[in-house]
Amino acid sequence: MNIVINDKFGGFGLSYKGVMKYAEIKGIKLYAFVDGRNEAGNLDFHAPKVSYDGTEDVFVIHYSKKPLRDGKYYEEDSYFSPSDIERTDTALIETIKLLKAKANGHCASLKIIEIPDNIDWQVEEYDGLEHIAEKHQTWN
Repeated sequence: MNIVINDKFGGFGLSYKGVMKYAEIKGIKLYAFVDGRNEAGNLDFHAPKVSYDGTEDVFVIHYSKKPLRDGKYYEEDSYFSPSDIERTDTALIETIKLLKAKANGHCASLKIIEIPDNIDWQVEEYDGLEHIAEKHQTWN
């Protein structure tokens, strides 16, 4: 079984190119946007500054499965979070193989590892550096 992990401190994450390639493989149309600010200067997650096209370097990019309503608002049920992608998703694995380092998010170095199919596993991490561990019982 192939599993994607993050192989450096920082945390799992896909780049804009990685998310868009994943969506293309899955047959999902995504609309990317970055946060805007309201009149008081506070972040307004429902009023994006711009639709995002990958040309500027930003830390957080949001994705919607539907175009933004009035160019400003996304519908909650259409929000797409790359962190929800299953680590064994074949489209994710294909994305990593195709894009290599270009699939890495800002704080990521994604790696595909292989483990036996019959293992009950889980992702464990310390400060974003991940490894796969076999599940076992723990008591506190």
